[in-house]
Formats: sequence, structure tokens, C-alpha cells
Amino acid sequence: RGDRWDQWQERGALLHAEVAGRLHVPLVALARIDTLLSRTDRKTVTCPAYLLRARSLVELGRDEEAVRWFREADRTAPNRALRFVARLQMGEALARLGRGLDALEAFGRLRQLARADSELAQVGLAVGLSHRAMGDFAAAEEAWRNVVLAYPREDASRHARMELAMMLERDRHDFTGSLAEYEELAKQGTPRLLVEEAGRRAKALRDVERLRAALAESGQARPDALMDLAELYLLRLQLPDSALPLLTQVGALYADSAWAARALYGAAWVSASRGDSATAESLWHVLVAKHPDSRHARAVRAGRGELPVEAGESSAAGWAYHLGELAWLQARDAPRALAAFSVVVDSFPDASEAPRALLAMAWVEAEEYHDTLRAREHLRALADRYADTEPGRWAALASGTATVLRHQPYDVAPRLARIDTVMCGEIAPVDSLHRLGSVMVRVLIDSAGIARDVELVKGTGSLLCDDAALGAARAADYVSAQRGSAPVEAWLDLSVPFLPAGRDTTDGPA
Repeated sequence: RGDRWDQWQERGALLHAEVAGRLHVPLVALARIDTLLSRTDRKTVTCPAYLLRARSLVELGRDEEAVRWFREADRTAPNRALRFVARLQMGEALARLGRGLDALEAFGRLRQLARADSELAQVGLAVGLSHRAMGDFAAAEEAWRNVVLAYPREDASRHARMELAMMLERDRHDFTGSLAEYEELAKQGTPRLLVEEAGRRAKALRDVERLRAALAESGQARPDALMDLAELYLLRLQLPDSALPLLTQVGALYADSAWAARALYGAAWVSASRGDSATAESLWHVLVAKHPDSRHARAVRAGRGELPVEAGESSAAGWAYHLGELAWLQARDAPRALAAFSVVVDSFPDASEAPRALLAMAWVEAEEYHDTLRAREHLRALADRYADTEPGRWAALASGTATVLRHQPYDVAPRLARIDTVMCGEIAPVDSLHRLGSVMVRVLIDSAGIARDVELVKGTGSLLCDDAALGAARAADYVSAQRGSAPVEAWLDLSVPFLPAGRDTTDGPA
């Protein structure tokens, strides 16, 4: 009522804008902030509003505008803490814009404000990111190592070590140095997601060294080892530039073999991910022409609409599930998606869509709200209610309980000891929640607990992710079967967990 708001209306508007920002609906946040700024001019309100406005613009990719509002927040900040946040985030936006010198100047002023070790560590981390954006890798390494040495107990120190490891891996191709940093970080207990990601990347780099040594020892370009190495780079390390020469080598040396189809498909996806659609289409054309009966060629044809799509009338549960997919994948409307999936689970518990809806709910809770407790509740319910479905087996595997024997003529059954979650969304993004779940594989485990053969039983619909799952199954750790007291060779049917890259369902956010 009236032109001006009281303090409670101002707080409500700020909270509304902040919640909208956390729900990744920046346009709603911007609209609410504009209304707030038209009703008040108090610095205790306008400065936080400027910060929220700038963050919303960052999410929309409008860093140039965001810098202006970060400056306004700095100018109007009523206290040192808000001024520190404004200058830190302004410097980060300048670095993303490629204005490294301006960013370093902002961070230089920021050091004068920093008091606690946690703040000084954040500044050092941001300085390293600016140097890396400028291509000065030596200066970035120096900045990050200084943070690691000076503030070993701060979370920013661990993030600095992670950035250092990834720079050594991706920019300098120093896998030995990168592996040492990942292994050191993996010894830490927190932040959990960061530490687990370091452990995954360390294992992948050890597998790279193992495959390189095997190729050097054999003295010849074996297609299976070359493809395993290429897929390590492509799918587990997200290093397409390192994968592409190996894929090209396999396609040239083994042009008439089944390995060539797999290599052509991977090379095409690398080209597509770089925006080179002409090269990708050319590679897909060669794949379909030379290897028409391969599953990779059939996938290309299905994507072009050349293969028939199964017809069927959607049920009420199917429609509700479809609405949930549209709300989440297209509109990014998490509340509406959860509501639609809940209708499927609560009203149609016997429908085939119900287990997929529970899995989708877990995914949305973990990714959008970072509520891993709720996500795990959904996974436990999924494993209990729908144990015989693919999503149910995936949920059971997430709880460490999902292995099924192909044969059981043993006194002690073979079992899975450890396997990496497959993440390959950066190269082959999943475009439908129908494809979530797992890859079913069949593994021959020898008496030493090593996978000697891996067969695909049922995939996700994404061939790159299926191939990554096969690689994860080959690299997993097993305990061999026993007959009496002697270890023996045995087959194991296994569900390999799959999530798109960047999504996790561990105990909490970093």
C-alpha cells in the first residue's frame, strides 16, 4: 500500500528474489528486484538488491551488465562484508569477460579489505583463476600453490588445489603432476563432492598410464587399447582434444572393423561438441555408409528419423510423466516437475512410469535443490518398491546392493567391490529422463578378480554413455568366485550407474 514499503515488505521482496535466484529463474528475480528498487532507497536494502541483480545477470550470461551492478553494490555497501562480496564477484565476472588485468586490479583492492584467512584464501583462488583466463599458467600455478601452502585448513585451499590439478591436466597435459595433486586432494575429508571428484579423476589418470604402458609394451596399436584410452579421455576426463587423434587412428588403421564404427561415432560427437556440424555430418555419413548394420549407425539413423518410431497411446500416468519431463527438461521448472512426477508415483504406483518418476524426483532434488537427504529417500523407496526394474536396480546399486549372478555353481559368488559412476553428459547429453537409469552388462571375472570380458546387455539409449559404462565395468574392482577354497572364473550380471556429467547424488554439495 502506498509508494514506499516498510522493512518487512523489503525483506520479503529480497527473500523472494533470492529464492527465485536459487531456483534458477533469474527473470523472476530481476522483476522482483526492479519492483523493490522502485520502492526504496535505503542502503541496507539497495546494496543486497544490487548484488542479487548482478548474480541474476551472471546466470543469464550478461557479465558486462553484471559488472556495473557489482560496482553499484560496492559503492553503496553499508559494511565491509558486503563490499568484500561485491568486489570478489565483480573480479570474477571481469575474468570471465577476458579482462584479466582489470580483474587483477579489483582483486588487489580486495586484499585491502580481507581480514580472515578464509577471505584471503578466496582472493588467492580468484587471482589464480584470472591468471589462467589470461593464459598465464605459471602465474596461476604460483597463486594457487601459495593458497595451498598458506591456508591449508580453508575450503578455498582445496578448491585451489583442484583448479591447479585440472590446469596441469587440461592446459599443460602434465598428467603426472595432475595425478599427484588429485591424490593429495583425495586424502582430504571435505568438501565431499570435490574430494570424490578428485578421486574419480585420479583413478582415470592411473588407468591412462596403465593403458599407455600396455601399448608401449606391446609395440603395436591395438584397437581395443586405443579405444579404451580414447574413451577415458573423452568420457571420464572430458578431454576431447586428447581423444580425437586416437579415434582418428583407429578409424584409419581398422577401417573395415567394428572398431571403426565406434571410433567414427566418437569422433563425430567430438566435432559436434565443438560446433563443427559439417565435420560431424560427414563422419556420420561415412559411418552409415560403411557400417550400416552397426548399432552406432542405427542410432544415427534413428536420430535422423529414418527408422520407424514405435507407436502407442499414452496412458494417464504416461501423460503425467511426460508433463514432468517437459517441465524439467525444457522449462527448468523444478516445482512443477516434482508435482507431476509425484502424481505418477502416488496415483499410479503400478504404472511402468512410476519407478522412472521416483528416479527423476531424486535427480531433481539433488541437482536443483541440493537436498541429497530427500534424493536418497526417493532412491531407497525406489529400491524397495521396484527392485525388479532397471531404475530399481540402479537405486540398489547406489546403495551398494545390486549384483545378480548369471550362474551360481560356486561356493562363494563373485561380487563387485567398487565401480565409478558413469558421467558423460558433456559429450552426449541425455535429452530424456527415459534414458536415466543404468547400463546392464555381463562381466567375466577371472580367478584374480580382473574383468576379462564385458558384454552389453541393455543400454541407456546413448551409445557414448553405453561405451563409457563398458569401460567402467572393465576398470572396476571385483572379488572372484570360489569353488571350495580355490578362486575360479565366473560371470556376473551387473547394473552400472549412469548420470550426466556434473550431476551427483552424494551426501551434500561442495
